[in-house]
Amino acid sequence: MRLSDSELERVATKFRTELEEYCASTHYPTLERFPNGACGDAVLLLGTYLFEIGEAPFDKVCGLRGAAEEGKELPSHAWFERDDLIIDITADQFEDMDEKVIIRRGSEWHKGWRFRSREASYLAAYEHDGSDQLRPVYGVIKEMMGT
Repeated sequence: MRLSDSELERVATKFRTELEEYCASTHYPTLERFPNGACGDAVLLLGTYLFEIGEAPFDKVCGLRGAAEEGKELPSHAWFERDDLIIDITADQFEDMDEKVIIRRGSEWHKGWRFRSREASYLAAYEHDGSDQLRPVYGVIKEMMGT
């Protein structure tokens, strides 16, 4: 049985809180400035937790926004989608968003991102892209979650 949106919000908020606490005391390269630049890893970490508690499948969605300018990289972002439900625990890294945790159906803010890719959202789906280095991080966060 799937969790309700409010139960998912409770889980995602607690996960974000524990991840913030972990990041405050780590030097893991992509998490040092959490939530800035951490959306890809945050999606894999939370996605793994949701997968393990039976809340799969969510898709990891990556998007770009803005106009291409020579020599400038477009802002990118990653979040979850399942049907029309959005889960995003790092959107507050952007100036136009102050919500730390977004659980919303049909998010207008997310519609402003150009779709780039849709992939699996949990660590076990990736073999050799460096995500194996996140497994120890996930173990610590999972322990902090009390499961």
